[in-house]
Amino acid sequence: MGRHGAVIVVVTLLALSWSATIPAVASDSRSNEGGSILFEKRIFASNEPLDATVGLWGLTLGRSYELHWMVHATNISDDIGLSTMVSSGTLPFFANQSAMQLELNEYHVANESMMYFLEIGLNSTAGWTNVSAIEPFSVFRNSMSPQYSEMFIFGDSLSDSGNTYSAFGTPESPPYWQGRYSNGKNWVDFTGDWVGFSNVAGRGGSTGNNRAFGGAATGNGLQFLVIENIGKQVDDWDQNNNLGPSDAVAIWGGGNDLINYGATNTQNLVDNLEEHAEQLIAAGGQELIFFELPPLEKTPGESGSSEEDRQALGQRVSDFNAEMATMVSNLNSTYGVVTHLIPIWIGFEMLYWSGEHFGITNVTHSACEHDGATCDSNDPIAPNVDEYIFFDNLHPTETTHNAVALFLRQVVGIPDYDGDNVADEFDLCPYTLPGILVSTDGCEIPPPDSDEDGVIDEVDECPGTDPELSVDEVGCATNQIDSDVDGVFDDVDLCPDTQPGWQVNSVGCSEWELDTDDDGIVDAQDDCQGTDLDEEIDEDGCSDSQKDSDSDGVTDDLDACPSTPREELVNKVGCSASQLDDDTDGVFNSQDVCPDTPQGAKDVNLQGCGPSQRDSDEDGVSDNLDLCPETEWLDEIDIYGCAANQRDTDKDGRKDSVDGCPLIWGSLNGCPVLTVELELVVTPDSISRTANVSITITCESGCLMDWNIAEPLIVADGSNARNGTFFATYTNVEDEIKQLTARVSIDGMWKEVPITIYFPPIVDDSNPVNETDGTVENTDSDQQGGGDEQNQGLALDSDSVAILALLLLLNIGVVAAIIVIRSRSRQNQDHRQRAMAAFERSLFEEDGAMTSPSPTENQEFSIESIPQLIEQNPERMEEKTSIDLPNIGDLID
Repeated sequence: MGRHGAVIVVVTLLALSWSATIPAVASDSRSNEGGSILFEKRIFASNEPLDATVGLWGLTLGRSYELHWMVHATNISDDIGLSTMVSSGTLPFFANQSAMQLELNEYHVANESMMYFLEIGLNSTAGWTNVSAIEPFSVFRNSMSPQYSEMFIFGDSLSDSGNTYSAFGTPESPPYWQGRYSNGKNWVDFTGDWVGFSNVAGRGGSTGNNRAFGGAATGNGLQFLVIENIGKQVDDWDQNNNLGPSDAVAIWGGGNDLINYGATNTQNLVDNLEEHAEQLIAAGGQELIFFELPPLEKTPGESGSSEEDRQALGQRVSDFNAEMATMVSNLNSTYGVVTHLIPIWIGFEMLYWSGEHFGITNVTHSACEHDGATCDSNDPIAPNVDEYIFFDNLHPTETTHNAVALFLRQVVGIPDYDGDNVADEFDLCPYTLPGILVSTDGCEIPPPDSDEDGVIDEVDECPGTDPELSVDEVGCATNQIDSDVDGVFDDVDLCPDTQPGWQVNSVGCSEWELDTDDDGIVDAQDDCQGTDLDEEIDEDGCSDSQKDSDSDGVTDDLDACPSTPREELVNKVGCSASQLDDDTDGVFNSQDVCPDTPQGAKDVNLQGCGPSQRDSDEDGVSDNLDLCPETEWLDEIDIYGCAANQRDTDKDGRKDSVDGCPLIWGSLNGCPVLTVELELVVTPDSISRTANVSITITCESGCLMDWNIAEPLIVADGSNARNGTFFATYTNVEDEIKQLTARVSIDGMWKEVPITIYFPPIVDDSNPVNETDGTVENTDSDQQGGGDEQNQGLALDSDSVAILALLLLLNIGVVAAIIVIRSRSRQNQDHRQRAMAAFERSLFEEDGAMTSPSPTENQEFSIESIPQLIEQNPERMEEKTSIDLPNIGDLID
C-alpha cells in the first residue's frame, strides 16, 4: 500500500493521561505495557497520509519492540478481522524510555470504502504484549475539481451565506458565523475553496453568485412577503445574467416546505425545482447540481414531535428524494445537460449512525441551547461544538457542512486517488506520493538530462558532454576536466597532478614529471639515463647492469662477489681468491680443512667439514651415521655408534648395560614378569592311573616362552609359546607320591612351580568315592532289590552282630589314622613349597635372572649352598639383611 514513513518521538509518562482506552487482548500478566491512538483529525483524503500518534507506556527499557498496525474497512468494530483488513505494516523501535510516542504517517491505506478502523498491537523480543487499541476514522477519495468558471447557488438557509443577514440581521452573528446558518463555513464555502470560486451573497438585482435565502420554499414569489423563495431567486438573477458553458448551477431546497410550511405533496416540490432548472437551462446552463434532503425527522427540532409524525416526515423525505432522482435523470435525457444528485440522505445517515468515524460524538442535540428558531448571543454553546451534527435545532455545524462538501466532491469531482492531477481512469501509477512530478499517464517524469549523459541538468556541471562519453557524478567527461589546472584536459594529460606554476608540455608534463627511460625516476634525478625496461632500479634510477658497487670491473648483475676487497684480482664473475669456495660449503678455501665436502652437505662446521667427514666422539662412526655422538672413548659400540650404556634395545627404559634381559621388554630390572600355574585337572584313578594337568604361563610383555613339565624327566614341553594354557597327561603304574615341576623360561631366566600327585589317589573310606564313572550306581531300584538281603542281615544271631561291630570300629580307626597322617604330610609339603617360593623370589628380585638349568635337572638348595651365595655376593647380602628369608628347615625335606 505505497510507501510508509514513521517518526519516533520520546515522551514522558504524561502519555498515561491519553483519553483512548486499550482493550485487553492477552490473558497473561507478563507485562504492564499499554497503548492508545490519538488522531488530530478523523477525516482524511485518499492522497493524504494517515497521521496518528501512538502512545505506549510500561515499556521495558533496553528491549526491542515492533508496533503492528492494520487498517480495516468497516464501520462496525465487531466485524474487524482479516477479511476487513485493507493495509498493514510494522514499525520496529528500541525502548530507551518506559513511555514513548510513535508518529504513524502512512500513505495510501484506504480502498473504495469511506469508514475505517485503525488497529494496533505490540510485539517484543519477549513475545506479544497486552497492548491493543482501535480507533475509527474516515477517508474520502480525492477528486480533482471540475473546471467551473463560476457556480451560482439557489436555495434556503442550508446554502445562505449572508442574504438573510443583510436583509434582516438574522441569524445573529455571532454565535452564527458571518451570516451563515452555522458556527462556521457552510458547504458552499468549502466547495468554493475546492473549485476556486468566491462565495458572495447577492439578491434582487445585485451581483453575487450565492442567491440562497434563509427560510426559502421551493415555489415562486415571496414567503410571508419577505422571504425570497427559490423561484424568486432565479427570476431576479435571470433578469441580468446568463450562464456560460463552464458555469455550474446548484439548487438545494424542500426542507422548509416539509417542516415549516406543512407541504405534503412532495411531487409538487420536485416540480417546482424542475421548473427553476429549466429556466436556468434556458439561460445557458449546462451543468446542474441538485441535493437530496437529509432525514429531517432526526433533527433536534423534531424531537418533540410524536413518533407517528416523525415517521410520516421521514416518509415524505424518502418520497421527495426518489422523485428528485427521477427528475434529475429526466433533465439529463431531455435537455442533454449534465446533472448531479448529491446523496445527502445516506451521507447524513453515516454521520448519524457512525459519527465517530467523522469526529462526531453528539448526533441528537444541538450544540447551541435555544428556545427560538435560531440561537442568539446569550445562548450557551457546547465547548466541543465540532463534535455535533447540529448547531441549532435545524441547521448543521461546520463539521457537517464539510462532510456535505466532501459528499459533493465524490459526485461531481474527477477521481484522483493519489492526488497527482491525473484522473484514476488514465493513471498507470495510482499510488504516486505527493510532490513527485508525473506525466500524463500518472507516472513520475524523469528529471531533464539535456546531454543524455545520465546526470540530470540540475546537477550537471558539464551540460554539453559528447555522446557515449563516460562522466563523473557531476556530468563531466575527461575531455571537459582539467584536474591540475595546467591547461591540458585530463583526457590527454599524462601528468594529471602537475604542481601549480610548473610549465608543462603538450601532454601536461613538466620537466620534473618527465621520465625518458620510464624507470619511475624523473629525468632531473635520474643518474642512469637509458635504463632498459623491466629492470629494477635504485633510488638514483640505476639498475644492477649499470652499477659496479665494489669497483672490481664486473657489473653488479654479473658479480657473484659484490663486496670484493679493493685491489684484489677477480675472475669473470667478480670473485677473488679470498672469496672462492670450491666445494660450496660456505667456508672459503683458505680456511677449509675438508675441501671436498659433498655438495648440499648441511651442518658444516667452521673448518668446512660436514657430518660425513668428522667423527666427534672418535668411535670410528662418522657423525652423519652416529646415533650416539657422545660415546665414551674406547667403549665397545654397535654399528650405530652406540655403547651398551647408551642404547635400550628392547625399549623398556633400561639401558642395555643394566638390563637383565636387553632384548626383551620387561618391568623387573629390564626383564618381564613371568607367571606359571600348574593345576591337576583330572585326578588319576585306580584303573587308568593317568593324571591330566594344565600349565598356564604368562609374560607381561607377551614374549615367546619355553615351558616344560618334568618329574625329573620331561613329561611335556613347548617352545616359542605365547601367553596361554597348555594341557598334558602323566601316567604312573606305581603306588607312590609323585611331584611334577612346571617351568617357564626366556633368555636364561626361568620360573617354576611344583605339584604333588598321589598314585593311587587317596580315598576316604568313611565317604567312598567312585573310582570310575558308572561303577557304582545308586538308584531306587537297587535299594528295592536289596530288601531281602537286609531282612536276612536282621536275622543274624547276636554273636555275629558283635563281631561285625568290632570289625567296623577297627576299620574306622585305621581310616582316621591314615587321614591324619596324610593331612600332616600335605601341610608340611605346602609350607615347604611356600618357603621355597619366597626364597626364590628374593634371590630373583635382588640378583636378576637365574641361569636356567637343564630341563632334566632338579635345582635344589641345601644348607651348604647358602654360605657360597653369601661369599659370592657379600655386599648384596648385607644390603638385604632386612629380607625375610625362609626357614632353612622349610627348604629341605
